[in-house]
Amino acid sequence: RAIVDDLARMRLPTPELATWLRSELRAAVDDLTAYQRRQAAALAKRKSELVTIKDRLLNAYLAGTVEEIVYKAKSNELKAEAAKTGEALAQLDDVAQRRGETALSLFDWAQRAADVWRGSNNAIRREILDAVCWNRTLSDVNLVTTKRKPFDVFAKGLDLKDSRGDWI
Repeated sequence: RAIVDDLARMRLPTPELATWLRSELRAAVDDLTAYQRRQAAALAKRKSELVTIKDRLLNAYLAGTVEEIVYKAKSNELKAEAAKTGEALAQLDDVAQRRGETALSLFDWAQRAADVWRGSNNAIRREILDAVCWNRTLSDVNLVTTKRKPFDVFAKGLDLKDSRGDWI
């Protein structure tokens, strides 16, 4: 019972509040993903522009309008910028979307952790405890748990002291 009560502390006080927070988390993930896609499009465009510039530079060198020293210096500069752009593009890789989906899944699971506990066998209960808690101490009176991140934030709850009361 003490563990169920401890897991239930991660649940938000009302279903409306949980729905609101989940929708805000979803909106934040969607905003971040859209930003990341715009950034990827800009980097891809820049990479394409660099290829065009390198081609023009080569054509100018072959036509004799650009000296060899200038060509080599500018060519190396463009190669370095293309490499940096390629690295930045590779790092984007929809990281925000995957992390966002993970955050939403963790939030959903935390909201129903006590119910999952009630309907589980001992092996699953052990996995739940290992996933949620770093440390557990049971005295003759109390159960004291130290939660892992992000479950510590869920258990701490929302800080409503600076709100109007009807909004967070």
